Amino acid sequence: MATNVFLKSSQQSIPQSVLKSFLRRETRLQKFCLRHATRTQNLKSKIQNGMSSIGKRLEQYTIKRPQEVLLVTVEIADEQDKVAIFKGFSSSLMRPTAFDPEIPVIPDEATIINIDRIASPYNPEAPRYIERQISWEAMQNLLTEVGV
Repeated sequence: MATNVFLKSSQQSIPQSVLKSFLRRETRLQKFCLRHATRTQNLKSKIQNGMSSIGKRLEQYTIKRPQEVLLVTVEIADEQDKVAIFKGFSSSLMRPTAFDPEIPVIPDEATIINIDRIASPYNPEAPRYIERQISWEAMQNLLTEVGV
């Protein structure tokens, strides 16, 4: 025998099966939120402990220097890519960029070929270079200067 719950405002009954379905969905949503909060906390602790990825460090650099755009030439799985980084956001100029910001555009296994520092706003037809073809080693010195 199915039991129904009555809502006071409309006096309509809701079947028990609908309520159970709603509660299952609510439980799944709560578990998802807990996983997301844990993942976010793990990422924050990695950044604070200096264990962040290459891409995250470069994004942090552009947050601290918003007047600059970084144009990074990388090699990912034997394919070259160009990645623009501005005010903490990365976007590949040659391949699709994931919608989820937790998915790195520059994975840790990528090889940095060189980095161009460009004055913002970035105009691809007439870029105003601050410095061109910086090696990863030289860029690490700049990252250290700004505390990233």
